[in-house]
Amino acid sequence: MLPRQLPAARTRIALLARAASTAATARVVYPVLPPEGRQSGRIIDQQLFEKMSHIPPERYLGALPLLHDEEQAHEMCVGNGRSLPTAPSLAREGFELWDWPTSADLDDEESIRRVYYAEMESRVMAATGAEHVVGFHHLRRDAARDNRDSRKGPGGAKSTAGAAVFRAHSDYTKANALLLIGQLEAAGRLPAGVTASCEMGERAYGIINCWRGLAPVAREPRR
Repeated sequence: MLPRQLPAARTRIALLARAASTAATARVVYPVLPPEGRQSGRIIDQQLFEKMSHIPPERYLGALPLLHDEEQAHEMCVGNGRSLPTAPSLAREGFELWDWPTSADLDDEESIRRVYYAEMESRVMAATGAEHVVGFHHLRRDAARDNRDSRKGPGGAKSTAGAAVFRAHSDYTKANALLLIGQLEAAGRLPAGVTASCEMGERAYGIINCWRGLAPVAREPRR
């Protein structure tokens, strides 16, 4: 089957390159591979940690001086996914672009939880075919805030907004994703037995971010 797949792969690459022909250059930041004996990580303040309460922590038992927090920026060409002849999909590219007007008031926390969560749960269920979808967290991000010190940026420590994170990263691992599923099951938001079936590989699961731009892009791409 491999020879039959190669032309399709070349076609897909060509389509992506075509989209990139009208692309912008953006600065993408990656963590630097830590030296031997050290581990990637960073210290954040308590208020910021509380805003990340949706991420079950995997306890770090090493010495704090062994944490390595260094990053490196790379100039990368970013294409416009909306210009692709075939729309990107979760199954193929790992993301989708939706035109999804909302009836929620996105300045009102109660409206977000009551209206917007239901809208997103319905949309994700339709996109994935999942049996259960649970909205469990949201955070408004402000690029003017600092993602290490909650006192910095508009509103200071009293702000409910989180800072933008300009470093490529993943919030979840296999271990803490299962911890989260267990927490949702314990809270009655998932049926009993779901966590055990996920742990045994009997049931597939995934965590999907739904991002919505609330203002025009001001910082990236740069040109």
